[in-house]
Parts: sequence; structure tokens; C-alpha cells
Amino acid sequence: MRQALRRRPAWPEGFNSLGIALARQGKADEAADSYRQAVKVKPAFPEAYNNLGILLQDGIGDTIRISLTPEPGGDRTLEVQVAQELLQTMGFRTFVPLVAACPGCGRTTSTTFQELARSIQDFIREEMPAWKTRYPGVESLNVAIMGCIVNGPGESKHADIGISLPGTGETPAAPVFVDGKKFRTLRGPNIATEFKAMVIDYIDQRYGAGASVPGSTVTAAE
Repeated sequence: MRQALRRRPAWPEGFNSLGIALARQGKADEAADSYRQAVKVKPAFPEAYNNLGILLQDGIGDTIRISLTPEPGGDRTLEVQVAQELLQTMGFRTFVPLVAACPGCGRTTSTTFQELARSIQDFIREEMPAWKTRYPGVESLNVAIMGCIVNGPGESKHADIGISLPGTGETPAAPVFVDGKKFRTLRGPNIATEFKAMVIDYIDQRYGAGASVPGSTVTAAE
């Protein structure tokens, strides 16, 4: 394989295959070098990135690079955000609160959950510079914004605070879960605004001065 690569130095699939072979032989550092060469030749090479991620998960390597095709006039810093999210979901570092959102399906004809997820995520990133000093540890927060009753309640319960918005044909009510327990049910046209206020409230109670667990101050769920 090495001889073939000397003849074809611009062969990304070859470098990726060599990396796989080296990883199986326990030569992790050499495998990582080979994967990096693969993505250097072909930046849009998901298999090589995936293989690098496996090494990273095993505690090997100290650098991660994400390459994305930007939207017209888009910001290249999105690549940094994606890299941070990857490291955070793998449990290596925490940068900002994570927002888990429903991918959408036939049950989610409304765009409310998409708009709310984008709004919360943008708000969090805008506020993080101030929150880092005001709310120590807030970067470990997990928020869930789900689009229907199928996965909504379960995903919301696993987040620190989450909302399950109504899907197609469902009752127009959105239960909110805090620390794994049903906290309140939101209804009406201001669900998004009310939930955003609840997220801010939760952050202040949990991470602010004299922080307490919000669930301990909750009365009966509505």
C-alpha cells in the first residue's frame, strides 16, 4: 500500500485504507497521520473524518479539523462550532449548552420547533461570553426541543430542561420537563416566548449566585 501511495500521492482512499490497516495493527499514531493525509488530499471525505473520530474517542490525537462547504456569504466559524459540538458530545470538553432538536418527520408539519431551536441556540451563543463569568458551569446545560409526542417526552426528560411541542393532529399543548420531571404545560400562541423565559430562569436558578436545583422549587405540575 505504501508503495502504491508513493506512485499516487493524491489518492485519498488509499491513505484511508492504509490508516485502517495501521489502526488494526495497533499503530494508532501512524494511522492518524494517514487519515490526516487523506483529508488533506480530499477535504470532503467523511469516512476519513469518521476514522479519525474513532481514534480520538480512544484518547489518541490532540487535533480535530472540520471542513464544511459554506453557504453563500456564510461564516467559516461554523466549522469551529461543529468541531466543538463533536468534542462535547464525545465527552472530551464542554463549550456551550447543547440544544437537541427533533429532526422532523411526517408528524411535524409546523416549523415552530425548528424556529424555537434556532432561536434558543442563537441566543445561547450570543450570551455565552457574559454567562461564562456570571454562570459558572452553564456550558454543561442540555436543552431539548422536540416536535411531537412520539419522542418528545422521552428526549425532554433526559435533558436538563426540555419541551415537547404538539405534532400533526395532537392536542395543542406543550409539556415542559425540568430535571426529568414534568414541570408545566404551555398552551397558546406564546409557547416559544414562554419556554425561552423558562430556560433563562432555569439557568439563573441552577448556575447563578446562590444556585439551587429548579426542580426543588417546583410546585405541582400543571
